[in-house]
Amino acid sequence: MEQAFSLLNQISIPAESADYRQNLDEQLVCPECFEQVFKKQMWVPSQNVTTHFFSHYAGRFEACSLRTPNENLELNKSDSQARLQKLTAFNQQFRSEILGGFTKIIGKNLSRSLKDTLDFAERIAVEKINYGEIKKISQKLLHSLSTPITNTIDESLTELEEALCPLYWHLTTRYGENNLYFVTTVTLLLAYHKESHYLEKLLDKNFLKRTANLDMILLGNSILLLSQYIKWTGSLKKINNFINDLNISIKAEKKTPLNRNVINAKLKISKAKDEHVKYCSICKNPFLSKGDNDCSYCKWKVRESTFKPTQDPLSLKRNSLLSSLPWDEENLQMHKSKNTITGLQKSKVSINLSKEINNHPKVKKWLKTNYGLQNKSTGEKISFVDTLRDVFPEEGYSVIRGNIRFIPDSDIE
Repeated sequence: MEQAFSLLNQISIPAESADYRQNLDEQLVCPECFEQVFKKQMWVPSQNVTTHFFSHYAGRFEACSLRTPNENLELNKSDSQARLQKLTAFNQQFRSEILGGFTKIIGKNLSRSLKDTLDFAERIAVEKINYGEIKKISQKLLHSLSTPITNTIDESLTELEEALCPLYWHLTTRYGENNLYFVTTVTLLLAYHKESHYLEKLLDKNFLKRTANLDMILLGNSILLLSQYIKWTGSLKKINNFINDLNISIKAEKKTPLNRNVINAKLKISKAKDEHVKYCSICKNPFLSKGDNDCSYCKWKVRESTFKPTQDPLSLKRNSLLSSLPWDEENLQMHKSKNTITGLQKSKVSINLSKEINNHPKVKKWLKTNYGLQNKSTGEKISFVDTLRDVFPEEGYSVIRGNIRFIPDSDIE
C-alpha cells in the first residue's frame, strides 16, 4: 500500500516520505478499511532499489482490497512482536490525544481530580474488559454516530461530518474496538461528571435506565470529544447548543418499600430443614431459629453484660445485628417497646452502647477518595469496584476481597 491516511491531520501520507514512527504520531490508517497501518521497507534485488510501503496488521486478506497477499507473512518471532508493540503504541497515542481533548473541554483541575477514574477507563480499553454495560453503550454510541450529524444536529455541519467519518469507520474495525471502549467511557464522564466521578456508577444498568436521551447525549458529547482529537478549527457552537438543549435529568431511584408481612410469610415456609419459627426462652418472642433457644437480641444483651472496654462497641453492635434476620428485626422492635426484659439476670452490670459511643467519639479510620476507601493509618486502599453498598441494618460498605468485611459510614471521614 503506497499511501496511508492520517486520522489526526486528515491528509494522505505517501509511504516513501513517511518516517518510521509517523504511523503513531499522525495516527495513520488504511484509506479504505481505516484499520491501523505501519510503514515497512523491502530491498528488491532485481530493481536494485528499496521499496517503501504501508502494511496492515495481521488479518484476513479479503477484508480489504488494499491488502497484498504476503504483507502479513510473519518473517520471524521478533517481527511479530514488533508489530504487536506498534499496535499497542498506536492505541496508546490515540488515548493520549482523546485525554488531551477531554482536559481542554473540562479544564485541568477537574481532569486531575478524575485521574483514578480515567486510569480505570484506560484499563477497560487496554484489556477490553466487559465491565457493566460497556458493550451495550459502545454500540449505542456507534449507532448514534452512524447517522450523519447534518441530519441529527445541524445541516450546516457538512465539513465536520466529512472530517469525522474516518474516525467513525476506525472505531468500527476489529483493531479499533479498544479505542471505541475508551471513547465510550470518556464520553460518559464528559456527559455525567457532574453527577458522578465513578465509572462503576455510570456503567451500571440501573443508572442507565434512569437517564433520559442517552443516545443523543452520547452523540453530542462524543462529537465534541472527537472534534478535539482532530483539532477542529471550526466553530463548535452548534454542537454545544445541541448538548445544552438536551434534557440530561436523571430520574430518582425507586426504592421498593419493605413489606414485613410478606417477608415473615416467606420465612415461615422456608424449605431449609434447620430453620423454623420458635419462641425465645428468655423474652418469649417469636424468632427464626437455626437450632438456637434464644433470639439474637437476648443473646446480644447477654454478651453486652460481659462487654469488655477493649472491644469496639460499633463492631459488637454491627456483628450482632448483621446476623439477625428480618424476623429478628421485628423481634427487636418488640424489645424496644418494653422497658425491661424478662429472664435476664439483673445482677449483671449492662453497658449502654449508645452512651459508651457518645462518651468516646469514634476515630474515623478511613478516608473516601475518588477511586475508593483508604485507611488513614496503614495506607491500605479498597476500590469501590470491590465493595457493595449496604443500608440495612447499618449504612456502610461490604468489602468483597481481603480480611476486612464491612466499613460503616461512621468509620469514614
